[in-house]
Amino acid sequence: MPVQLDEDSPEIWCKLEYLNPSGTTKDCIARHILEKAWRQWRVQPGDLVVEASSGSTSIALAMTCAQMGLRFLAFIPDTATSERSLMIQAYGGEVRKVSGGMPEVIRTAAEFSDDDGVFLARQFENADNAEAHQLFTAHEIMVQLPDVNIDGCSKLFADWRETPGAAKLRDVIIDDFRCLELTHKLWKMSFPVGPSSGLNLAAAIDTARDLQKDATIVTVFPDRIERYFSHKVFEGLSKASGTL
Repeated sequence: MPVQLDEDSPEIWCKLEYLNPSGTTKDCIARHILEKAWRQWRVQPGDLVVEASSGSTSIALAMTCAQMGLRFLAFIPDTATSERSLMIQAYGGEVRKVSGGMPEVIRTAAEFSDDDGVFLARQFENADNAEAHQLFTAHEIMVQLPDVNIDGCSKLFADWRETPGAAKLRDVIIDDFRCLELTHKLWKMSFPVGPSSGLNLAAAIDTARDLQKDATIVTVFPDRIERYFSHKVFEGLSKASGTL
């Protein structure tokens, strides 16, 4: 969907990943990782799937495990919002919170998964993570963009750095205030998104300034609003309503 904040802003094409079943772009990788493991007999009905995740990947895995007859256990940081834990448990998953940062969470999940009959998804190092986006996300984007030749689109997207005229990858620094401000603007435009969407939109707008006016710029709105009710993105609204 094309999004333009005002007449002076560039038009940005935004993939609405919050429309996925569990409300996140992680649905794509969860389904691909587990279906591939299933076909390769690395998981069987009733097996336990384990992952270290700050939230969204675990929610997607919990939903997919419920669909495939698998059990699921998520190791998440103790700082993760309560909404994420509740969503994982709603799909039948189990949650164990770990003190410290993500390295500690990843280590704890890996140590637990040494036992037989446990499948560790390993999103941060599993090549099937990137492959899922090459096979599916890239194709969905290229098919839906106007005036784009979709022949071999997955390979083109995967090899975008080698494509003549493609923009070079560069660092874009977005401060918290701008990220939250754009998230609030997206809400007012009827997009029920989390703060990562505000971040991505800000980065896309900044990138557009370095490109020709007719350039096609694509970003992703990764997840949905409901997993952030206790996040600072809602702080002003919560205070205004007297809930804090």
